[in-house]
Amino acid sequence: MPPDLWELWIWQRARDLFEHAERVHRNVLSLGHTGSWVPPVNIVETADAVWVVCAVPGADEVELRLEGASLVIAGRRPPLECCIHGEVRVLEIPFGRFERRVELPLDLSLSLAGSHQEKGLIFVHLKKL
Repeated sequence: MPPDLWELWIWQRARDLFEHAERVHRNVLSLGHTGSWVPPVNIVETADAVWVVCAVPGADEVELRLEGASLVIAGRRPPLECCIHGEVRVLEIPFGRFERRVELPLDLSLSLAGSHQEKGLIFVHLKKL
């Protein structure tokens, strides 16, 4: 392999390992909560609302609640049928209980205005009061 391709490969591999370590670290730190994994979120503030978008494809029993200055998104993703009966070689897609606590800005008064699911994402609408 030419030296410049080797260097590119090394940096890509290092980035992949770093991202994996971050996911593991985030999940290990969250074990004090009721979930066994933590889904990723995007948070967007508009003039009249805060939107929290959470990636939980395949999840069921999703619960949303405000606890003080935090939005809690909790639920369960069942294991895939194909993964139950075979020998697992790689397990990167988490299943089981999850919980994500999103710290909301303390300077805002928010109320849960609604939510909907689309393409494996939960869109949570928090209205500014």
